[in-house]
Amino acid sequence: MGFSTASLYGLTWIIMSRTNHEALALEKFREIARAKGMDSESSQGARNRIPIAGAVYYQFGDLRVELPDKIIIIEVESSGGITNLAKYWECFDSGRLTKPLKLLHIYRQVSVNDYRSHMVVWEFLCRKMQESMLGKFEGRLATYEAGNLDSLKPACEIFNGWLNEKAV
Repeated sequence: MGFSTASLYGLTWIIMSRTNHEALALEKFREIARAKGMDSESSQGARNRIPIAGAVYYQFGDLRVELPDKIIIIEVESSGGITNLAKYWECFDSGRLTKPLKLLHIYRQVSVNDYRSHMVVWEFLCRKMQESMLGKFEGRLATYEAGNLDSLKPACEIFNGWLNEKAV
């Protein structure tokens, strides 16, 4: 996190800038897709939404690659949670999604036990989803070390492998 200072009314203010850890991590995956000539979607924009009702929507992944036979999603967490897994179960159950989906859910860790309880629940829920959706859903969980983007290498290898899979 960086900072700068400013003076106003005889006081000195410290201005902290926030680092977008998710955006930094996602750039590695964007680079892999770009190198293969594949487009990816991200952000909260209209092209990256799954509509629910009216102005209510789910974000359609932190990064998404649409292929003819499947959708590949990257979700990056820096604050835990399982909503970004469970929402896809609701989307299949409601018919919002029908094309097979592969989800790579990545947790940023400052220490080895960060979000460990979240990941136990994630793995349980993911198994239930895979059993329920019979080949329509595959989820993988990965972690990376805060401040070390090279630790994303195993997750990048999973993503690259999915992009290389031949259509069935």
